[in-house]
Amino acid sequence: FPDITELLNYLPEKRTLNYLFINNQKLGFVNMASEAGMTQADFSNGSALADLDGDGDLDLIVNNLESPAYIYRNDVTGEHWLQIEAREKKENTFGIGTSVDVFTQGMHQHGIINTNKGFLSGSEPLLQFGLGEFLSVDSIILLWPEGSKEIMLNVKADQRIIWHPGSGIPYKEHPITKPAPLFEKSNPFPVWTHQENIFVDFKRERLLPYMISADGPCMSVGDVNGDKLDDVYVGNGSGFSKALFVQNQKSNFILSDNPAFIKDSTYEDCGSVLKDFDGDGDLDLVVVSGGSSFNLNDVHYMTRFYINDGKGVFTRSPDFPIIRTNAGAVIAFDFDQDGDDDLIIAGRSTPGRYPESPRSYLLRNDKGKFKDITHDVFPELENIGMITDMETGDLDGDHHAEIVFVGDWLPISIFSYDGKKFVNKTASFGLDKSTGWWKCISLADMDDDGDLDIIAGNTGLNTRLVTNEQNPITLITKDFDGNGSLDPIMAFYFKGQLYPFAERDDIIGQIPALKKKFNRYGIYSTATIGDIFTKSELSGSTSLTLNTLETVYLVNENKKFIAHVLPVQAQLSPVYDMIIEDFDHNGKKDILMAGNFNYAETETGEEDAGTGTLLLQNTDGSFSYIPNMEHGFWAQGEVRELKEIQMANGNKAILTGNNQGPLEYHIIRKVK
Repeated sequence: FPDITELLNYLPEKRTLNYLFINNQKLGFVNMASEAGMTQADFSNGSALADLDGDGDLDLIVNNLESPAYIYRNDVTGEHWLQIEAREKKENTFGIGTSVDVFTQGMHQHGIINTNKGFLSGSEPLLQFGLGEFLSVDSIILLWPEGSKEIMLNVKADQRIIWHPGSGIPYKEHPITKPAPLFEKSNPFPVWTHQENIFVDFKRERLLPYMISADGPCMSVGDVNGDKLDDVYVGNGSGFSKALFVQNQKSNFILSDNPAFIKDSTYEDCGSVLKDFDGDGDLDLVVVSGGSSFNLNDVHYMTRFYINDGKGVFTRSPDFPIIRTNAGAVIAFDFDQDGDDDLIIAGRSTPGRYPESPRSYLLRNDKGKFKDITHDVFPELENIGMITDMETGDLDGDHHAEIVFVGDWLPISIFSYDGKKFVNKTASFGLDKSTGWWKCISLADMDDDGDLDIIAGNTGLNTRLVTNEQNPITLITKDFDGNGSLDPIMAFYFKGQLYPFAERDDIIGQIPALKKKFNRYGIYSTATIGDIFTKSELSGSTSLTLNTLETVYLVNENKKFIAHVLPVQAQLSPVYDMIIEDFDHNGKKDILMAGNFNYAETETGEEDAGTGTLLLQNTDGSFSYIPNMEHGFWAQGEVRELKEIQMANGNKAILTGNNQGPLEYHIIRKVK
């Protein structure tokens, strides 16, 4: 082609719709272009905002290539507003860089005058503030670029203010006495860091949605040497020594030398519990092993039982059932009410065969001697699923504790012991559709009505993954290519069709035979699950669904659990652990939660927006988010566990265990 324009005439063109994202007041945005009448497809490359008709709302001007510009008139009605123009006397006549704060009955809005808001586009130099139903604003504070401040008080709504230097009265900062934060960071522990052995789960299983080998550290708190002071056991990764910190009378912690822990450093600790299992008056220790980096049934998945000599020196007991499961949690409770604590060891995953259910176990304790009674008393544990946490409590008021399990692709599952066997009560409590990627579970009587409610930590909503009960993320699993390994295909619904999450290279890496069918990326880009696999190939596959990713507060109402909304800040990152406590001493239980995760597959990316979230309960039962700068608790690492600990000096503190990070410690201040 001698002329490039001739070539361009042969190229296809695709005019696209524009987007109009409206703030949903939940730290998110919703595309409302269609509802706003923006249904024209074009080659748009610039936009500007201006109140062209002077009616108090911003109109939109859109520039297009090879077609006329669009002007969208804003016809919002019934809402009050305020516009501010800043006019300086010198060169900056439009007041560029001027910032304005508007305060209206507890609502605070902030804006900075900046006309550059689109490609080669200049918007009208004004600030627009929506006031909703309010007919006036309490105050407006304007900061000129040179640094001086002015204020206006009791300003009527529905007007444009032309603000010149001197239009307001000079504003002087008034120091505000802030209350002391609820938490104070300290460091009574010697330098210690949790470490992980190097293992990349995706090299063994290409289609995993996340790594499972980074679940530590686990922590347990209790008085191990009989001095009536809380001590701390902290697990570590495979190849690294575990730690026992003993508290002294000065509220400092000393690293105790325990040869048994050094000898067992090859195990990866993923759960622990301190209890007096043998009835001799001191706390013994059970530690479950996991990490998923070893092969199925490897000796490194052994559960270990350490007997305390009463002085905080532990010796591993050889008289314990051989349990080799890649575990994720352990809990002690006296299910048969015979006076000693029994054990449930929860399987986290089956190494190399995701999402195949691992074995979990129920061990009966007879004066320090444990026996595996899973098959006879709790057979569902043999195939319950991938468990991440569990808790016990009397949920139905019959004076017998239920046990609640959470995990990946599982509903919040509740079992009751009927005197002979454990019975699944999940559906009767209304939780059979609550499948999630659950990280933790807590039980507490949050509303003070005499029964236990549930707070469950999930992945959160700050992720590319979107799911609900009507269109759930679905995991289809089968050995599709017959090579002896499971092929987990995670899929999502779009316009009624099920599409794979995995990119072409990843799915072909797992199932090489698909390369012949999808020899081009374009073909695979529109392929549904039905296009990838025939009906006969899908026959015999298993299917798991993910109905929610939301961290939830479930209120127990007549033995049915009803979801109540938590502030959106609770959904910004995965919640791996939480502590329920009345931190502000107003008579209502509050929630402190934390957790991040940096081991998801690359398309999902790191989930690390968590800084430690405090939700204070109000008198009406709702919760208010308190910024970290106000309450003083910070947990910005990959938190796996939180523990409350009693100090020798009478203080309580929060201990934070970080994956590949240090122990962090915050004193709970006593509110006066």
